[in-house]
Amino acid sequence: MSYVVLLDPALMDHAGAPSTNLGDLIISAAIRRVLSNLFPNSELVRVSTHDWLEERHFRLAKGASHVFLGGTNLLYAHPETGMNWHLSQRPDVYRRPRLNNVILFGVGSAQDEGALGLRSQWFYSRLLSSRYCHSVRDAHTQAKMERAPLLGRIHRVANTCCPSAWGLAGVNVDRQLSNVRNCLFMLTDYAADIPADNRLLKVLLGLYSGDILFFPQGARDLEYLGALDEYQANRDRITVLRREWAALDEVVGPDVNYVGTRLHGGIHCLSRGSESLIVAIDNRAREIGRDINLPIVARGQETSIGDWVQGRTRWGSIRLPTDTIEAWRSQFRPSSSVQGHAEPPASA
Repeated sequence: MSYVVLLDPALMDHAGAPSTNLGDLIISAAIRRVLSNLFPNSELVRVSTHDWLEERHFRLAKGASHVFLGGTNLLYAHPETGMNWHLSQRPDVYRRPRLNNVILFGVGSAQDEGALGLRSQWFYSRLLSSRYCHSVRDAHTQAKMERAPLLGRIHRVANTCCPSAWGLAGVNVDRQLSNVRNCLFMLTDYAADIPADNRLLKVLLGLYSGDILFFPQGARDLEYLGALDEYQANRDRITVLRREWAALDEVVGPDVNYVGTRLHGGIHCLSRGSESLIVAIDNRAREIGRDINLPIVARGQETSIGDWVQGRTRWGSIRLPTDTIEAWRSQFRPSSSVQGHAEPPASA
């Protein structure tokens, strides 16, 4: 039986513990759905990107029919100083990465970094497969790769958007139900801005007369919420949900709006029927929002948030690059791909 390896940010370690950022789980679930559809006769073997790869993982990758890196910030301008992937503890890893068949799937570049330097280009040119077209999540990342001389000549790149959003094609993101009284919000602990988030919470408390719900997507989001004066002054009006997607899915739907700084939390709410507005705090939301017409406002634009809540802004529909997505998927169909033949180890 052939097998496919997924280098997966949703796994915190090689024992299978989940990532502390529940957004990673949303992306991973979408990626695994696609891969299961593309390779129905292959076993999908998941390997953590948060834990150092061991010798067995390199052997595993060598025997796989395909090796995918799924949905993370991989393309660092200087990976040797802070890449979001524990590839190897060997000091020569950025000259000899040992993997040479990795296929990007919904990967993006690190926040607001510049062009890839020559050392980085050399590293990625050795790491990434030159046979398959790579999937990146936004036009900015695509341009960064295509403008890198050592990558652009032999590595093809397609902007497919993040696979977590693939189910949103054609969804109208204009306000349809302006009388919704309930609001779910999320905040981001690692991108703290206490004055701005106090103002955001104050606006939401003033605009929504019903339930105000908070979902802690990140491990320290609830701790961060506790640092806000607006929360302390209005704790009786705010309900904190359990930190698991099942708890969120119990409340989201047409009678609850989402407004918050968590990008994939907003995408998840949209997919579950909640009208949603994402407050951009980094390049991911800005770039994906620009590419597919997600309803995005910059942090600090409280007037724009009020306009959206009251139905005074028009966004239209999500515009996914469906032709590009289909072209990327088609390269893995049996007529264009070679299946592996090795058996995976009993445990990854």
